[in-house]
Amino acid sequence: MSKNTLVLIKDGKEIDINDHPSLLAAFHANHRAIERVNDEIKLREEEVDELTERLKLHEDMGLPTQGIKSVRTRRKNQIANLKQRRKAYQKNYLEVPNMDGRTIEDETFWGARLDTSVPLDALRAMKHAKEQGIFSEFELCEPRQERTDPMIAGVAGGRRFYIASWT
Repeated sequence: MSKNTLVLIKDGKEIDINDHPSLLAAFHANHRAIERVNDEIKLREEEVDELTERLKLHEDMGLPTQGIKSVRTRRKNQIANLKQRRKAYQKNYLEVPNMDGRTIEDETFWGARLDTSVPLDALRAMKHAKEQGIFSEFELCEPRQERTDPMIAGVAGGRRFYIASWT
């Protein structure tokens, strides 16, 4: 088996995914997710084409169009979300399960904790991720249990992706 080259940063140190079976499994899951997302994008695009034709026919015959327009708009939004998610997978960001997180931009919640408690390496990783333009927002996820490290997650297409964590 060929060696994967994905490296994550945790506590300022590089982690080779080959040394962590769960990370390696997540890496392979990303590649399968790209295929699933591509299939779903294709399906949604076909639905938009059909809805566009249906809308034109309704307009030509003077039939109601509002419901068709509404569904077509939802499908287009779904496509946009799927494309954002695909970008994150393609850049090898690992999807993480839903956690309790608050958007980092919520200053009233984080206040000084964000200013002082997030390590510089985590902030650098977030800056790098932000510069890629993939994520709509970033969340600081605090542990629910003692064995869970706090982390920064980027949100793309309604899903959370690992950016950085620390102990």
